[in-house]
Amino acid sequence: MAMYQRNQYLKSNGMMDEFNQNPVKVIDKMLNDYIDQLQHKYSEQVEIDTELFEDIKLMQIDMFAFKKSAPYPIVSPSFPILTTDHTLDYGAKMTKGSK
Repeated sequence: MAMYQRNQYLKSNGMMDEFNQNPVKVIDKMLNDYIDQLQHKYSEQVEIDTELFEDIKLMQIDMFAFKKSAPYPIVSPSFPILTTDHTLDYGAKMTKGSK
């Protein structure tokens, strides 16, 4: 759904071809500001479990899994890149009782 909405936004602004050629340039030029606006707009409705978030261990290893005999051979879909901003400056910290 996120990729669909991103692509609709880019198409409505005539940026889809440029995004296909240079996605990072378009993200920096258009999507970062758009995502910031959405974060600001919905910030009061978002709660983030920051303790769980900080426990996530990221690796530098790309993985693509494919299972030939399965009805859905691609095990995990690609993760949509929407912004290059890594700052968590929206939402409220989730309290233990609100999970």
